[in-house]
Amino acid sequence: MKSRELTLPGKKKLTQSDHQIEIIVVDVTETPIERPKKASA
Repeated sequence: MKSRELTLPGKKKLTQSDHQIEIIVVDVTETPIERPKKASA
């Protein structure tokens, strides 16, 4: 795909711009699912 619509600006553009960069951190740690014990039949 050679679309110019979804390209990121270069490093020079980012350092010259006066836009504020916002960083979002998402915690994706895994936790075990609590399941009821199966009753033996």
